[in-house]
Amino acid sequence: LVYTDVQRKIWDLRPDWWAAKTGFHDLPKVERMVFLPGMDENTMVQLISNNEIDLAFSFTPQNMELAQSQNDKITTFSSEPPYGFLDWWPISLAFNDSEPPFDNPDIRWAISYALDRDQIIDVAFRGTTTAIKLPYPGYPGMKPFIDSVSDLLEQYPTTEFNLDKSAELMTANGYEKDGEG
Repeated sequence: LVYTDVQRKIWDLRPDWWAAKTGFHDLPKVERMVFLPGMDENTMVQLISNNEIDLAFSFTPQNMELAQSQNDKITTFSSEPPYGFLDWWPISLAFNDSEPPFDNPDIRWAISYALDRDQIIDVAFRGTTTAIKLPYPGYPGMKPFIDSVSDLLEQYPTTEFNLDKSAELMTANGYEKDGEG
């Protein structure tokens, strides 16, 4: 690491790398790597499409297709959807729960019940992922930990879509439906 700030991290090749010096491994061909943290997906699509970056984190299937339509040199782990890992990492909706109304667990549960995760997956991710009950992907290595809280997940159904429960919680907390629902 030769430089770092909030906008970029720069690593330069070290010819004195121990693995090359001992003959364990050849030096990499890459001489400099610049990491641009904190980019949103739309910015990454534009940069990779314009050959301004060489590598990007995962894209939704729609954005991968958009990038490939703009630059035929873009490759993926596979040439067909989902273009990479099925689960990627969990996509979540987060709230500042130190501020009203999100400091109220009932409101957060009402929003959770109102989310049709299957529809979100079908529309936003073209069916290339699955809903998860915890903020961790369902990797085999995580299974013992996920299984260890199965009783809590039954008590607190974190992926349940139930508009009636959502409406009930909102009404109980003083909210009313207007003419638009």
